[in-house]
Amino acid sequence: MQELQYHIHIGAHDVYPTLLEELTKQTASAILDNGTYVVPASEFKEYVRPHILGENTVLQAAPIQLEIPAGVERVVISAHGLLCGPNQIMTAQGLYANSQQTITGLQGYFSDKPVTLHLLTPPQHDYGPIVAAQSEADWPMSWAPLVHELLAALPHAEITLWPIEIIEDVVGFCENILDVPLGTMRPNLIEQTATKQRRYKKAGASKVSDPLSLRLDSAFAVDMEHFSELDRVSIGVKRIRDEFLLS
Repeated sequence: MQELQYHIHIGAHDVYPTLLEELTKQTASAILDNGTYVVPASEFKEYVRPHILGENTVLQAAPIQLEIPAGVERVVISAHGLLCGPNQIMTAQGLYANSQQTITGLQGYFSDKPVTLHLLTPPQHDYGPIVAAQSEADWPMSWAPLVHELLAALPHAEITLWPIEIIEDVVGFCENILDVPLGTMRPNLIEQTATKQRRYKKAGASKVSDPLSLRLDSAFAVDMEHFSELDRVSIGVKRIRDEFLLS
């Protein structure tokens, strides 16, 4: 029997809060026929979230019990809000700097399993207005500390980064994590669903000062170059790979 492959969507939960859940409702049979099971939100809240966040000590001591149908090879968990609350994404200590409890929880349950983390890492420009309001001149703007913490906690994990910037980037993200060519099967479905959920403006649309804008763009470029050199890390958005001439 083939070992289950886990794919966990984390990060930037204000961008697409329930995108995968909505897509699954509309294409459930096609996704399941392809051997992929998307854990429902109700099952996630009951069985997964309490374990990872330590919200229930009894549950935390037992293995996560998911109701996975027969014939499934790929389990998708959309845990977009797991790393931290929406007001803690950006802090003076950095992006997702207060997520250690979640990382420890992920380590406890997935460190020995084949898992791919799909981490949404919007370009730093998305947080421009928030950064501009900070008094710290040297605000840490890199995604690298979080990525390195995840790599250390999950030695068998692969991490795919999704610096989603425009609506077209979402198609690749959804098809990759679900392993179903939804763009071909249901043209425009992903874009239509994602458009309803996009809460941030497009990167670059926010008005910030020119010096800060350059710092944000530079931080994003440095991150992309750095991540391209890391083992077990890939950049999922083809447009970004092409822009930075990354493999």
